[in-house]
Amino acid sequence: MRQPFGAFTLSVKVAQDKLSTAFGGYGVSFWVSASLGGPRWMRPMSLIAWLACGGGMSLAGTPELYLFSAAAVAILAIAPGVILLRGEPAGEAA
Repeated sequence: MRQPFGAFTLSVKVAQDKLSTAFGGYGVSFWVSASLGGPRWMRPMSLIAWLACGGGMSLAGTPELYLFSAAAVAILAIAPGVILLRGEPAGEAA
């Protein structure tokens, strides 16, 4: 029996794999930044990112992947961004 929307199913599967791959990229970037003299808190963030990569791969093909990815992005992208922004010197008001 032919599976309907086969190309769509394949493209969704590829997109789900890219979500997990992005978390691995976050891990590499945190590790390199910490190694080159960045904040030391970035090194544990790289380990969390790599764990998120594995967790995302284990959830591939399930609806839970999207909830997991949203939480991982909040932890791996939004939280470090806010922390880094708080460390910036205050600018002059325009």
